Amino acid sequence: MRKVLWEPAAGQLVAFLAANTQAVPVDLYKITLQNGTVLHYTNAEQDIWYNDATYSPGPGLVRSKTRFTAGIAVDTMEIQLFADSSIRVGSMGIIAAIAFGLFDGADVQVAHAFFDGFQAWQMQGVVLAFAGRVGQTSTQRGQANIEVRSYSELFDIMVPGDLYQPGCKNTLYDAYCGVSRSSAAAAGSVTGGITAANNYFVSSVPVGAGASRYMLGTLTFTSGGNAGIARTIKRAVAAGGTVAFEFISPFPYPLAVGDAFTAQLGCDKTRAACAGVFGNDARFRGEPLIPAPETVT
Repeated sequence: MRKVLWEPAAGQLVAFLAANTQAVPVDLYKITLQNGTVLHYTNAEQDIWYNDATYSPGPGLVRSKTRFTAGIAVDTMEIQLFADSSIRVGSMGIIAAIAFGLFDGADVQVAHAFFDGFQAWQMQGVVLAFAGRVGQTSTQRGQANIEVRSYSELFDIMVPGDLYQPGCKNTLYDAYCGVSRSSAAAAGSVTGGITAANNYFVSSVPVGAGASRYMLGTLTFTSGGNAGIARTIKRAVAAGGTVAFEFISPFPYPLAVGDAFTAQLGCDKTRAACAGVFGNDARFRGEPLIPAPETVT
């Protein structure tokens, strides 16, 4: 048996399962989205109160059997979610929210709660069944398929970590890069030009040293329907004296004039950007004189 997370009294669940052959198990799903929203669902037919949270029936949830292997292999769980437009995340139906990527990278914990169905529906204990992050998702009308990958996935990194390459090996704003995230950020708001595709708008951010510096950066909303949601900046151009932003993928909720955000400068990993945009040439970790593969004969 996996570790017991909670029992009314020490050893109660073990004793109960040993003495009863007809325990009533239900699943508890805790899903933490990257924007901080926490969702609590259960496959029971009534609300379950556990760990200071109410787990509601909400969407229909069917999970696969968990698969565990020895070593550091990535264990997986498949969850099928069934819902109509009445089950919502913010102002959006949950199936649409999954399709728009709101569940990408979300933290998922699935626990088994055991009840004595013959004694006033008393909870005897809860056992963690699976924990991990959302991997691939797919949606169709009224249904979503969600892959959950165990935290062993975090060990899936390239070894050796450093390769000879023209571009910088640092990740922008990490400890190796050393650029302060706050010093390379600009606060602004939406002023107009919103497209029907929800992936472009004109902002209040002044052009300053150049709009193109924001390309490949990220923009995170701090207010409005998309608060806490970030998107990668595909293109940033001057629109009068301010910056207009276009994004690789649209924001899930409608944009509105006045929505506030923080925009981070981007980096194309070249020495020119490192020195010219950030003044950080001393930390550049690329080999720019290595020719691109398509030029080698």
